Amino acid sequence: MNNLLVIYRACNKELNGEFNISRPSWFSKKKCWKSFYNEFGNKPNVNIILVFDGNLNEELAKYIKDDNIINFYYLDNVKNKESLIYCYNLANKSNFNYVFFAEDDYLYLPDSYKIMMEGLESFGKQNQFITLYDHFNRYLPPNITGDVTTGHDYCLITKSTHWRSSDSTTGSVAITKELFDKIKDRLLFHNIHDCAFYREMLNNGYRVFNCIPGKSTHVNHIYTSPLINWEKYNNSIIL
Repeated sequence: MNNLLVIYRACNKELNGEFNISRPSWFSKKKCWKSFYNEFGNKPNVNIILVFDGNLNEELAKYIKDDNIINFYYLDNVKNKESLIYCYNLANKSNFNYVFFAEDDYLYLPDSYKIMMEGLESFGKQNQFITLYDHFNRYLPPNITGDVTTGHDYCLITKSTHWRSSDSTTGSVAITKELFDKIKDRLLFHNIHDCAFYREMLNNGYRVFNCIPGKSTHVNHIYTSPLINWEKYNNSIIL
C-alpha cells in the first residue's frame, strides 16, 4: 500500500469572523479542517503532520489537537513564506511515496482521498502535480488570467473522474517522492510564488492535473471550484 504524507499548514488567523475581504461570510477554518480530516484522517497509509504557526493555546490548534494528531509542530508566528519553507524542509527529512501539501482554507468533498490517490497513481507516477482544486481561473479568458496553456490542455480519465491539465495551481498540491526530490530546490526558491513556480515546471515538462469537477476548493468569493454549492456543503459539516 502506498504511503501518503500530508503536511497540513495552519494558523489561527481569520478564525473568528475577521476575514480577508475575499472570504464568503460562511468561511470556517474549523469546517475546513473537519472536511479534510473526515477524508484523510484515520487512514492506515496516511501520515498527517500538522504545522501550526502560533501557539498550542490558540483556538484552532486546540480544536485540531482534539482529533489526536500526533505529529504537531508549532512555529512562533513566522508568517506565510517561512511556514511554507518549513513544510518543504520537513518533507525533505521524511519518508513517503507521495506527499500532499495542504493549507487550512480548503474544503474537501466526500471521496477526496480516493480521487487524489487515483490521480497520484495515474499521472502522479508520471511525475505530474495533482490537485483536487478546480481553479476558476481555468474558465476565464487568458487575457485576464495570463493562462499560458489555454487551448493546449489535456483532458484525461481515471476510474472515477475526469482530469484536465492546467498551467498552475496553488500551494495545496500532491506529488510523488521522486518528483519532490527533483524539484525541491525550486520549491524553496519560489516558495509562496506558486504561479511562477508552476510556469517554470511546465517549461521543464511537469504539468498540473486537477479533477473535474473539483473535489476541493479554496474558500474564496471569486475562485471557488465551479458546479458545487460550497456554502450548502460547508453548512452541512458538523463540528
